[in-house]
Amino acid sequence: MIRLKGPISRAEIAKILNLTPATVTNITAELINKNIIIESDLGQSTGGRKPILLKINADSYYILSVHIGSTRIRTAVLNMESKIIDKISVKTTQNTTYEEAINIIKEGIERLINDNGIIKDKLLGIGIAAHGIVDAEKGKIIYSPNYGWKNKNIRTDLEKIFDIPAFWIEMLELWHLVKVGMVLVNM
Repeated sequence: MIRLKGPISRAEIAKILNLTPATVTNITAELINKNIIIESDLGQSTGGRKPILLKINADSYYILSVHIGSTRIRTAVLNMESKIIDKISVKTTQNTTYEEAINIIKEGIERLINDNGIIKDKLLGIGIAAHGIVDAEKGKIIYSPNYGWKNKNIRTDLEKIFDIPAFWIEMLELWHLVKVGMVLVNM
């Protein structure tokens, strides 16, 4: 709500979500304490005092993304406003092995983290997308026609390397990973 409609007042949130003002105040206080949202400007008054507007703290947390395409592997880091902070693209061939791909991903993510000064505690997770037949629930590439890989558990492999959650995402959601981030923040 705040990411999509912000800056927005607590009263507007309560009205849109049909919640009591006290409930919204309690929830937003927790999000402010976690530095996920921040108080920004003053809004327009409708007769009383001007409301304090809330907005997402864009750099409170980050999401990593991995896209295994037919001719390249792309890694990126996004902030809480879905803004791509940085990205890396590495060309691949049909002969790229799964192990080589994992190494490309590992090096790309490490470079993104280091080059952008991102603290590991601020990483919510890794979103993964790839062409081919996948089992999203298990985080597996069942078959990659571009590379010939079979039964590769990429989610588990990335979670072991980086010690953060990894999630399979739909191709259309790849560059909107903050949706995943918002779910993780609420866990």
